[in-house]
Amino acid sequence: MLCSQRDRKEYYYSINQFRKDLVISEKYSNTAIAVKILEPSQERIKESDSDLWFEYTLICRNPTKGRKPKADTIVFKIKNRKPISSQKEGKQYEQYSFVYNTVNRAMKYPTTDKLPKALDIICESGRLDEVYDRCCYYDDKICSGEITTEHANNSLLKMLREEFKIK
Repeated sequence: MLCSQRDRKEYYYSINQFRKDLVISEKYSNTAIAVKILEPSQERIKESDSDLWFEYTLICRNPTKGRKPKADTIVFKIKNRKPISSQKEGKQYEQYSFVYNTVNRAMKYPTTDKLPKALDIICESGRLDEVYDRCCYYDDKICSGEITTEHANNSLLKMLREEFKIK
C-alpha cells in the first residue's frame, strides 16, 4: 500500500476499507488497530532501512451529530528518505527539485559536492517536506517584499547549520 502511494505526501484510508483489505475483525477497536497493527508496522519499516516509511493519525471525517467523534479514517503521512531523482514527476520530486534549487542558490552555486551531500542529509532524515515548507515560506516572503533574497538565504543557511549540521 505504501509503495503504491509513494508520490503522495498524505493518503486518506477509510478504517472500514482498511479492515476489509487486511481482513481485520470488527472486534478490533481503533486503538487496537493502532497499537497492534500500525505501530509495529511503522517500527519494522523504519528498522528495515526502507526508502519509504510513514507516520499516521486517526481522524473523524464524518462525525455523527450528538455523539462523541469516532475515528473513521487513517491519515498516512508518507515519507521518502531518498526521492527518486530519475522520476520526473510526483509531489516528492517537485519538493526535492525546489529544495535543491533553493539551497543551491543559498549556497551560492557550489562547485564541490557540498550540495548533493546536504540534500542527502535532508532526505535521509526524513524531513524533506519540512525543509520544502520553509523554502516556500522564504520564497513567499521574498515575493511579497517582506524580506530580501539575502536575508532568506542567510536564514535558510542558518537552519541547515543548526538543525542538520550542514556547513
